[in-house]
Amino acid sequence: MMDLLELRRRMADYSPEDEVIHKEFGEGIIRCMDSKIIEIEFGEDVKQLNFEVLVQFNLIKPKNKHSL
Repeated sequence: MMDLLELRRRMADYSPEDEVIHKEFGEGIIRCMDSKIIEIEFGEDVKQLNFEVLVQFNLIKPKNKHSL
């Protein structure tokens, strides 16, 4: 399990309008976010997800990096 400093550092890599890849939902675009919740648009479906969980368990990656 990653420590809090590493978790926060990884979370800082994401911004609204970034393209991401989610392990289950596929490609999406970040619409808004805060320290707890990230809202991602996957096509016509918008999901509000726990941002810390996504990062801690490597469920989300920036699209420009290696896929999951």
